[in-house]
Amino acid sequence: MSTWYQSLHKSKWKLVFGLILVATFLTRLFSYLYTYLIATDAEYFLWMAQDFASGSYTDAIINPRAYHPLYPFLISLGTFGTQAFAASAFWVSMVLSTLAVIPFFYLVKDVFDVRVALFTSLLYALSPRLLQLGGDTMNDSSFHLFFLCAVTFFWYGFRKQKPWLGIFAGVFATCAYLTRVEGIFLLVGLCFFSFSAWLFMRRAEGFRLSKLISLLVIFIAAHLVSSLPYIHQIKKFSGRWHFTMKSSMPGTVSPYYITPEKYGWSNLTDETPIAPPAKPSRIERIKNESGVFLGSVRVFFKYSIRGGDYAHLPVVFFGSLFFIYELKKKRIEAQKMGAYLFLIWVAMFWGAIFVTLYRGRNDTDVRYYLTSWIFLFPWGGYFLDRLTLLSFRLKSKALGNFIPITCVLILIGGSIVPLIRPKREDQVLMIEAGRMIQDLHGKAEMPRLLVTREKFAFYAGSRSYEAIRGSYEQILNIAKLKKTEYIVGYKRDFLNLDPSWIEKIEPEKLTLLKIENSDPEEVYDVLVYRVQDVVWN
Repeated sequence: MSTWYQSLHKSKWKLVFGLILVATFLTRLFSYLYTYLIATDAEYFLWMAQDFASGSYTDAIINPRAYHPLYPFLISLGTFGTQAFAASAFWVSMVLSTLAVIPFFYLVKDVFDVRVALFTSLLYALSPRLLQLGGDTMNDSSFHLFFLCAVTFFWYGFRKQKPWLGIFAGVFATCAYLTRVEGIFLLVGLCFFSFSAWLFMRRAEGFRLSKLISLLVIFIAAHLVSSLPYIHQIKKFSGRWHFTMKSSMPGTVSPYYITPEKYGWSNLTDETPIAPPAKPSRIERIKNESGVFLGSVRVFFKYSIRGGDYAHLPVVFFGSLFFIYELKKKRIEAQKMGAYLFLIWVAMFWGAIFVTLYRGRNDTDVRYYLTSWIFLFPWGGYFLDRLTLLSFRLKSKALGNFIPITCVLILIGGSIVPLIRPKREDQVLMIEAGRMIQDLHGKAEMPRLLVTREKFAFYAGSRSYEAIRGSYEQILNIAKLKKTEYIVGYKRDFLNLDPSWIEKIEPEKLTLLKIENSDPEEVYDVLVYRVQDVVWN
């Protein structure tokens, strides 16, 4: 086995890599099969995809949530003319998440070697968080593919002194940006990464600074030219030049410029900006920012650990220690160090981006930090490769084979639990409530709804809805104003809005159509009310 492993740098690696590709797809397929409901906010991606499919491109691109349009556009292509938008979203995520292994493999193969690249690809395939997102209706998988393609093409153009590869790097960077707004930072990041690596590699034979500058010029030009149509749409709609309309990004277009009703979207977005609070003093501002920043750093490490789901974390940790040890012993050439630094800077830079952008936010999720986590996998692969080589030097061949096989089995075991753990099974009543409303209302026109969560509107086949806010009396006033036909939501959401909701119900105004006890704690009980005509009068 040791001879076979050491000869992987020859053609045998292709078979192993093919098996890893198959494993990557199968893990995501199993995750999809155990997912019972679309993800939070996925309804907006699907509504945008419906607009693309119907030819309403402006409605899809300029949407109230300011999501970037490429993932919904791919969903619309994946329907092949049908109305299976949710299924298409799952399959787009699965396929793109699987394809992301390819550029990642070739990037690590060039920086390290084939064996490290194979182990790194295996870490990607079996990462619990990545395989869950790869079988879900979120844009993370498509973002990871385009991000990795941009970095890989840029790296090959940099190391092989082929500036024309900057065209592909620029286009894929634009695809990442059109998927998620953070992709715009590749423009700055890759320029910085290349110069940091150049400091170590400039003495290499045939390595010329003029080639690097040409690569940067071509990359920037390709990125800007391919991004310009979308940026022009933002300018056309808002009247100002911006790279996004997401309100979470500093210095961008305010969400209050959006008038949802103009594009057939209906929610309670206030078009009048809220007055800003009093400006704090400089000392207070420094204290607040420093506290928030330190808190964000803590959150970053916490979510990085959670993103690793514990099975991957020790491998990456020991790989980093082993790398530092070899660096201290001066076993790493300066030119190779430049390549390693390139990957390290990508991970650190992307982590810093999210620590900065999401500082102080309560809705931070593990997936925001996964891009940084992915670029730490090569050190896990580096550790597994060195551990395997050391194992084969043991006198006992059985023990030498046992150690690497056990490591792989532990990684597989760490991914089994999220594979067979059902996702959102306890929320399936949301689908039943939506179908019931469709059956009662018919498909001639969209039912007018008040919902506690937007996904209720999606499953009811409606985009004419309001997000419920306020007490029972306020909700009835909204129902009267908007001529609402149904009020639907989780029982716990109604009680959070108004603890006396059940007692206040007036049967002559609201008719209860359905209540289900999905679990003893009634966490996801669904209440559906038919609004009587008397409310409108």
